[in-house]
Amino acid sequence: MTDETTEQTADEATDEADRTRFATYEARSAVWNAWGELDPYVIAPIVNPGFMGGDFWPDTRQAHVVSRRPDAVLLASDGLSDPFGQPDAPRRNGWGVEFYGIATDPALVGYQVVMDLASSWLATAVMGMSGIEASGKHVVPALAEFGTLSVEFDGSRMPGPHRDRFVRDNGSITFLLNLTDPAIVPAVIDGPLSPIHLVNVKLLTVAETNTIITGTVPDQIAARAELTAKLAAQPDPLVSSLDRPSVV
Repeated sequence: MTDETTEQTADEATDEADRTRFATYEARSAVWNAWGELDPYVIAPIVNPGFMGGDFWPDTRQAHVVSRRPDAVLLASDGLSDPFGQPDAPRRNGWGVEFYGIATDPALVGYQVVMDLASSWLATAVMGMSGIEASGKHVVPALAEFGTLSVEFDGSRMPGPHRDRFVRDNGSITFLLNLTDPAIVPAVIDGPLSPIHLVNVKLLTVAETNTIITGTVPDQIAARAELTAKLAAQPDPLVSSLDRPSVV
């Protein structure tokens, strides 16, 4: 193989990587723009944590995007499903998942710049799930087995008037993963290399949380399935509202 051939092969590989990368960006952006209006700015660290001993994302880039409606805001991870950037990595769309949450809290809907949302209770969940995924605890296989999961995060960012309903005695808030409503947000989209799962995070009340953390493991699984059905039957099941009534 000549140097010229080697250079041409490298150029073709770069072109293909760029095509799949931008096709991935476009596939995700199309969903968030269909839901609302995608903000041109993203939430991203000034210095990539991967270069400071933290976890790397599939193509290094770490970001979160915001889409907006007059009465709601959507925050989503943006990069967990980027194609792997390493030449010897698997040819697929990263870990095949992005997490998102939708809130109607007026304090969030009325943000001035996207970084205003970075310190919100909604960001606690979405960015928290991004960190869990990047740490190697991949969620998609578990969701394939159980359908939904619940996860707890620090509740210190929950506004005071709502703490009694959403913050448990241990200071945590709980989110249910993977409620779906294809008419609002597709559960899976086609990436240029492999499917991308869009996983919703839904804020639970303390009463709802208590029903899925008591009893044996089979009891908890059954209770979570029952809670999921009740939440799915509500209007706007994908939305986390601080004012919604508890279903239990």
